Amino acid sequence: MRQAGGKSGNGGDISFISRFGNISANGRLSSFSSSASSLENGGSGNGGDIFLSSNFGDISTNRIDSSSTFYAPSSNPVFSEQTGTVGNGGNISIFSEVGDITNNNTLFSGSVSRNGDVGRGGDISVRTVEGTIFNNDNRISTVAASEINEDTGAGGNVTLQASRILDVQVSTVSSGDASGNVTIQGGNNDLTISNLNLVTSGQLEVINPVVNDGQRISLELSDFDQSGEVFIISNGDLNLNNVQLLSDANRSADAGNVSIISRTGNIQLDNSQILSNTNTGSSGSGGNVLLESASSITLETNSRINTNTDGGGTAGGIRIRTPLLNLQNGAQITAATNSPERNGIGGSIRVNAETITLADADTEITVSTNGPANAGSISLEPFNSGGSISVSSINNEPQISASTTLNSSGNGGSIIIRGDESVTLDNALINTNTDGIGRAGSIRIRTPLLNLQNGAQLTAATNSLEENGDGGDFDIAADVINLSGNETEISVSTNGLAKAGNITLRPLNSGDIIIATITDGPQFSASTTRNSNGQGGNIILRDADLAILRNTSLVTGSDGSGDAGSIIVENVDVLLLRQGSLIQAGASANGNGGDIDIDANLVLTVPDEDNDILADTNTGTGGNIDITTERILGFREVQTFSNDLRGNGLNDISAQSERGGDGEVSINNLAVDPNKGLSELPIDVVDPSNQIAQGCNLANNNIADSQVGDFIITGRGGQPLSPMDIASEDLIQDDLGPETGQPQSSAPIITSFPHQEPVLLADAQEAVVTESGDVFLMAEGSWLPSISCSSLR
Repeated sequence: MRQAGGKSGNGGDISFISRFGNISANGRLSSFSSSASSLENGGSGNGGDIFLSSNFGDISTNRIDSSSTFYAPSSNPVFSEQTGTVGNGGNISIFSEVGDITNNNTLFSGSVSRNGDVGRGGDISVRTVEGTIFNNDNRISTVAASEINEDTGAGGNVTLQASRILDVQVSTVSSGDASGNVTIQGGNNDLTISNLNLVTSGQLEVINPVVNDGQRISLELSDFDQSGEVFIISNGDLNLNNVQLLSDANRSADAGNVSIISRTGNIQLDNSQILSNTNTGSSGSGGNVLLESASSITLETNSRINTNTDGGGTAGGIRIRTPLLNLQNGAQITAATNSPERNGIGGSIRVNAETITLADADTEITVSTNGPANAGSISLEPFNSGGSISVSSINNEPQISASTTLNSSGNGGSIIIRGDESVTLDNALINTNTDGIGRAGSIRIRTPLLNLQNGAQLTAATNSLEENGDGGDFDIAADVINLSGNETEISVSTNGLAKAGNITLRPLNSGDIIIATITDGPQFSASTTRNSNGQGGNIILRDADLAILRNTSLVTGSDGSGDAGSIIVENVDVLLLRQGSLIQAGASANGNGGDIDIDANLVLTVPDEDNDILADTNTGTGGNIDITTERILGFREVQTFSNDLRGNGLNDISAQSERGGDGEVSINNLAVDPNKGLSELPIDVVDPSNQIAQGCNLANNNIADSQVGDFIITGRGGQPLSPMDIASEDLIQDDLGPETGQPQSSAPIITSFPHQEPVLLADAQEAVVTESGDVFLMAEGSWLPSISCSSLR
């Protein structure tokens, strides 16, 4: 229905149905309600529904339009004053069971008015279970938009289903409520999507059905409300080639979420981008991005998954779940905040995988802040609960990082790595850095077994030119830590004015901790670099029953003017250094050596293994070594400076300076507490009168109930007078009967005795006195009452 002025009615429905044959709609299919007015306010009804179906044939279409519009050109001041309320766009449905569907022009369903209220954009569905959708780079759009009345309208939904979807542009936009959702499904098995551009907000041009073809209404929709949800689901493999998915948050509304799921197969992104943004001036939150595959997810050839916030809202999060995650050829997963506001918090990245592999330059997983807002965090966890996680790099260029950029004031994000069985880092570079005045984020690891190998590096550095831009901390809770590879390290450092972070090592759940270095070279390091002024970080080993260092170096140092950090061992029962281990807090430039403070019940080492505790410096003052222990074994204290303590085969303790003042070595031996390990007895003493039965006393041949009796043993039976005396053969022995000699015979006498069960002896439990005066000792209590003592008088 077309009306050049005033109001128009509803568009009619159009249907083409074929069971076996093909459908070719080479012309334009339109069912719309549209009006335009230069003299009066107008309005339009609803667009009609359009349905094309062929079960076994192919379908080819040209332009299909089902809409409701009111047009008043802004180029004419008179026209632009008119308003028109419009209805809903009609639904468009194209279906084939096994055939291909080819769209040679635009599929459009809209409710559009420049100067009036709008309704709902119609739903568009293009489905072929076994065939391919060829869209020839044409647009599929469902729109509800009014440039003046921005609070009206709701976008329709778009559904695409096929085994392959090629060259498609999809937009679902609303100026009022949420834009419509986009759902893309595979056919029976795999799904391949190539050259897909999906936008849920942005610039839109609508062809005006009233005036001549080619004249367009241009609507800027980048400030409109919530974008829709995007779902891409496949039962088998899912391949995205040259695909761009964009979901923006505008004004106060949130951006829609993006979910890409393969239930049983792999997901591969090749030169594809998934972007979720909060735009400048908006307060809504960005949409979340979910990728989930039961097999593997691969990002390659500059593919990106990115959530950003440029407004006041929180950026969306990124969640990836798969046994195997591969990033290569410049692929990136990033979450950043560029917000000028402090509450524009960056999004977080959470990866659940058994294996994460990064390859090639510029490949990275990062969170960052470029302004006053704080960056989000990165979490790496096993795919399934109770499993392990491994992170590896093909070379040392790819990285996982949380950073703050120059001129930023927000704090950096944290990196959390958890493995219920183990965590393995193979040539992986994981860091938290700060170049701004905000504090760098921390790195936290929780696992029974942590392996760093082949040059893997955990680093936290501050390059800040401000004193409050402190470096990030490490908190590692593991029962066993293994390091191997020449460049493998766990380090914190400062390259500027701010203080470096700290490294804390402890068991996962109390108990023991073993730190072993398989090859020479790896170390735990807290340092200040040349020309830096910041204070070095500390290394803390704590909360262990037994702490063992095997060929392991805990080193704090200073190459700048700031002092080296300290090494602290606290709440440790036994500290054991083995196989060339080193605890060192030194300085090679103008800074002073750091302190070493060890508080353990027992500190020991094996002789001649070159295990050293050093706080030496070159020019500054040597640090102090304070060891508080019940006992220290295997070390010697060195009183003069020497550069040859390492490698001399001896176990040394030294706090000397080559050209500055020497530090002090204090060993505080704790006295042994004689009460340690004893249990405190109860204060209340037991009254024996309530525990022991009263007996009878023989006095003057009479037995009295109230008198205390005596028990007298005559003869010692060979026992000494005092328990402290030594037993001797000279002591008097009791006569136990005549001695029996052994017959002198060259052949032994063998006597056979019948087997007899041993007679068990039992203590008397009761004395029974009969009326005749006989006394019987009873092993078991009698049921008869005994004669009282008074009856014997």
